[in-house]
Amino acid sequence: MTKVLGSYIGRYTLVHVLIYGIAGMFFYQGTGYEEAMVPMDVIKQYGPLDNFLTAVVALLGQIARGALIALLLYPFYKVIVKKDHGWLLLFGLLFGLNVLGFQIFFVESIEYFTVVDSLPEVIETFRIEVPEIIVKSLLISVLFFGGRESG
Repeated sequence: MTKVLGSYIGRYTLVHVLIYGIAGMFFYQGTGYEEAMVPMDVIKQYGPLDNFLTAVVALLGQIARGALIALLLYPFYKVIVKKDHGWLLLFGLLFGLNVLGFQIFFVESIEYFTVVDSLPEVIETFRIEVPEIIVKSLLISVLFFGGRESG
């Protein structure tokens, strides 16, 4: 592993974990996240959301996830980091991958579009998930670049 790769993975992972921790706490505490997510079967498999062990497992999972995302993005390092407004490219990529890769998003979309007749009802189901994805993707992108326009 080269020094640049190791530094990049470490920096991205640190930013990723900090943002996921801070934004996750904000959305959990401030937006009714618990009430919206607890009934979902996907969340139930992780255990109680206020359990210390659940938090530790989530932290370790985010460390691994951040390092994996950094590793997967590394081949595009020069395209994103060395580019003017690279933070915006990174935001678009993270947002797109998070929305497209978010299994609840698609499962619920298909279910609600086939069962529910009202578009506002479909939109209501994503009132927490999509804003959370936007905030996390934007903050990771901006903080990863440290306020600089290009690499």
